[in-house]
Amino acid sequence: MRGLLPGAEARGDPDPPEALRTRIRQRLWAAVSRRRRSAPARLLAGLADAYLSAFHNERMNDFRLNGELNAIREVHADHIRASDGPFVVLDVGANAGQWSGAVRRLLPEAEIHAFEIVPETAERLARRFAGDGRVVVNRCGLLDEEGTLPVHHYPASSTGSTLYDFPWQGDSVRVEAPVRSGDAYLREAGIERVAYLKMDAEGAEGRILDGLREHFEAGRVDAVQFEYTRINILSRFLLADFYRFFERYDFAVGRIFPNHVGFKPYDIWRDETFRHGDFLALPRRRAELLRRLS
Repeated sequence: MRGLLPGAEARGDPDPPEALRTRIRQRLWAAVSRRRRSAPARLLAGLADAYLSAFHNERMNDFRLNGELNAIREVHADHIRASDGPFVVLDVGANAGQWSGAVRRLLPEAEIHAFEIVPETAERLARRFAGDGRVVVNRCGLLDEEGTLPVHHYPASSTGSTLYDFPWQGDSVRVEAPVRSGDAYLREAGIERVAYLKMDAEGAEGRILDGLREHFEAGRVDAVQFEYTRINILSRFLLADFYRFFERYDFAVGRIFPNHVGFKPYDIWRDETFRHGDFLALPRRRAELLRRLS
């Protein structure tokens, strides 16, 4: 008898509902897979991938639309309510100052320390904020050591410059770039508390966090925005590693969306997809802020 599980024919028992659903799903998947080379199937796959990219807020670079400015606005408002002193922002991986410029316009009173590791790009960053006393430009990377490191720089697209040999389109040149330890920099600059740490360092985020462990241990980092992409495969610092780091300090983590942050526990089946996106980590003690952003 068709439609029965092995052994069910003798018993006269129908398929359990879950088994039936699984069988239908497997047959549908097989039908789709057999037709994957057809033009309609390829078109449908492309549309589905584009939908999922939008669904996950992937590759949305407009800070006004992708939720990044909304996140820092809410963090700043909570900071002001708590009267926690100056709103110090670290922009690590500042490039030519696109994000810092947007935050400068949104929060004129913020004190921004911008770091750019590639000397050529750092010069553009310095020119952009020349004479602006609220933005401190640092022509170096912020990591977990002091010295110099080789960087793969892509002159045609400076946003792709990275410590790792990632196959971006276009040719790269190797440059020696200065780096500072995060904890050492903050001590030297007299910064007691970081209100907002933003990292867009093309895979080096794990090393940036390691360089700030002294301040995390002391509870002196209030919010962290970080990027997660396929380059994390090469750096071997996965989304699971971000969650593991922040769990030590009792932070909640979630992907940033245009109108909310999706705070949730880590799920290896659903989360380790390498879909490009920005995440926000906040101490769980800031329960009201977490509620407003969720």
